[in-house]
Amino acid sequence: MNAMCRAIVVSTLMILMAGCSTAQRSESRPTGRVTGVVAACTAYAFDHPASVSVYAGKHMVATQRLTHADIGFRFSLPVGRYSVRDENGSHAVSVAKGATAHIPEFMCL
Repeated sequence: MNAMCRAIVVSTLMILMAGCSTAQRSESRPTGRVTGVVAACTAYAFDHPASVSVYAGKHMVATQRLTHADIGFRFSLPVGRYSVRDENGSHAVSVAKGATAHIPEFMCL
């Protein structure tokens, strides 16, 4: 086999192996979901936007801006422990592989 053929074979194998390692990495990060609702405690709050953020320790990992209160939120997150926060409070949640953790309407504008 000449040098040119060897280079093509090696390059092809490297590309195939890179694709396999990428697939393995994404499969090794199982995910779950977190859902909930930011409740409007007053008529005033219903028409105002709300933000919900998810933190892993001190680092924000996701956020959603809701158009108004009484609307649901949903996050798909890697398995782990998180703090879900709005403007008025927070709730600790554990995300399990393939499961949905529902946060009760503890959040209130």
